[in-house]
Amino acid sequence: MSRFITLLVVVAAIAAAAASSASADTLEFEFLQGSDVTLQEFSCNPEGTSSATFVVRGDAGGPHPGTFESTITAIAGPLIFGEGRLVELNESFSIVSGDTLITGTKELVLPEERFYPFACSVTPAGDCEDVFVHASAPTEGLLYDATISGPEGTTRERGLAEFSINVFGTRCDGETQVTSAFLDQFFTAVLPPRVPATVVLSPATAVNTVGTFHELTATVADESGEQVAGAVVRFSVAGASNATGVCLTDAAGECTFSYQVAEFPGEDTISAYVDVDADGVQDELEPTATATKTIVLPASTAGRTTGSGKYGADGNVTFELSARSDGSTLRGSCVFKDKAAEVTIKCRDVIAYVQSENTAAFYGNAEQNGAATLYRINVVDNGQPGSSPADFVSITTAAGYSSSGSVTSGDVQVR
Repeated sequence: MSRFITLLVVVAAIAAAAASSASADTLEFEFLQGSDVTLQEFSCNPEGTSSATFVVRGDAGGPHPGTFESTITAIAGPLIFGEGRLVELNESFSIVSGDTLITGTKELVLPEERFYPFACSVTPAGDCEDVFVHASAPTEGLLYDATISGPEGTTRERGLAEFSINVFGTRCDGETQVTSAFLDQFFTAVLPPRVPATVVLSPATAVNTVGTFHELTATVADESGEQVAGAVVRFSVAGASNATGVCLTDAAGECTFSYQVAEFPGEDTISAYVDVDADGVQDELEPTATATKTIVLPASTAGRTTGSGKYGADGNVTFELSARSDGSTLRGSCVFKDKAAEVTIKCRDVIAYVQSENTAAFYGNAEQNGAATLYRINVVDNGQPGSSPADFVSITTAAGYSSSGSVTSGDVQVR
């Protein structure tokens, strides 16, 4: 009789613990596992876009033990030897845990910045096909947004998760029968509540040489000055350069963004905002910051370049150029004629000249079909005419013209 009473006490304790877990107001450390998988749609295209939609049912464990159902759509880019990367993933899920119902969505964290594996194959099998698909988002690869409704009320939570799914099946007459499958998901971390914050960009001002990369650090904090992890910061660059980007803050509330500055001198304004609701649109109360960048020409070195000839398809671009520098005094000129594009460029001077071994780059003022602009010329002297590889010439103007090619007739000398 005492054993029976002891057993009842143990069972009651387990039930109480389960009820307590089900009332938890967080998904942190929740895990989902399921092998009941339906492959609703599947397309494996090695050279283009592959996609798969899964419906998964299984068991939930952790703070909310119970059952779950999830619908996942995964989209991947071109494959190499059957493997590629996810470019988009959308998931909706529900978890039933006692009297608690949890619903939410998941999406990839910065898919343009990170690598998320995807693999698929379709193999003939008699009158049918054997199919395989794998998708995964490693540690903290998913951003989830969930609503937890239980006896104690409703809470909203967002955080990071990871997942992996493998599905094997047979497709006949367009219908896929899953023969083996398994999904494994884990909710790894809770992100701070979505509250207005401050964002600071560093450096606030900087000077870069044309064509180089500039990196900025964004630091996000809440109203009390505490650093905010998991904040989405979006950037845009306007002025001489044109770029956009996004980063996710780390535990120190920091993340970085870099871009290649323009090929010609000018000024950039870098704007950033904290995308609090992660909708890709800057809202009125979302914090912002700006930084400025001055783009300058490189310091000149001594050297001399001369050349003339043709390049391009059928030698459609003819050129004649010269540039000389002693490090402080510069002079030179050029004429480029592109018959196909009906463009004529005449260089009026040289305002910067950089030479290294058999290469040279120089900048200056020019006229493109009579209109004032800036130019940049790059040359590579690979030896006497007939050498392999041949000499190389390129020209770019601030007016938007660009051409380049190996010299098919003529010669370039860098001395």
